[in-house]
Amino acid sequence: ARAKAAQDRAQFLLDQHDRQLALARQAELARLQAEQFAAGRAADEQQRLLAQRRTASQDMVRRAQLMVQTKRFSVAIQLFEGAASLRPNDDTIYRELAIARAKAEETARADAAEAAARREAAIRQQREAELARVRLQLDAERERHAMEEAARSKADDRDRREYVRLMDLAQQLSAQRNYAEAAAAAQRAKRLRPTPEADRLVTQLMVEVARADAERRGATAKAELERQLADERAARVAAEAEADKNRK
Repeated sequence: ARAKAAQDRAQFLLDQHDRQLALARQAELARLQAEQFAAGRAADEQQRLLAQRRTASQDMVRRAQLMVQTKRFSVAIQLFEGAASLRPNDDTIYRELAIARAKAEETARADAAEAAARREAAIRQQREAELARVRLQLDAERERHAMEEAARSKADDRDRREYVRLMDLAQQLSAQRNYAEAAAAAQRAKRLRPTPEADRLVTQLMVEVARADAERRGATAKAELERQLADERAARVAAEAEADKNRK
């Protein structure tokens, strides 16, 4: 009986050990399955995130390409940089980013050159307008001078003709012994053209007027006049001699 009991006990312990091994194997299997499931879910999540980043990057690239077509390079560069941050291993994005930057620089240089050309054109236009204004002023000034010169020439011609007429009239009146009117005509001629000829004629006629007046007043007045005239002639001769001496 004791032997059977011992055998039964040993069989029990063996069965219990087998059950424990089976449970351990089941637990290990469950753990492995759980790890595999978790790894699968992580991989799926990673793929989902990668797909989202790829989609977002592609959308940014499409929008950036549209910005390049419309020459909005600064916006395109920002979009390409955003796409590159989502897909840092995509060389195509970096190439398009480099192209966008190059075009932006080229456009900036072209815009700067165009702005400089506009400034130069504006300066040139301003200078041309100033030159045109100055030319108009000069033309107007020349026209004014020409008109003034023509008016002066016309007036000089008119005064010359009147001078000749008055000098001739003075000579005619003097020949008629009408010394007063002859002197008046000579004085008007002298005012028009103060020539030495007119000055001599006026002086001569004024002397004749004074002589005629002295003759009317008598011999004494005539003698006094002749004395005054002689004194004036002597003074004039002396003054001329002194002037000649000073010039030498």
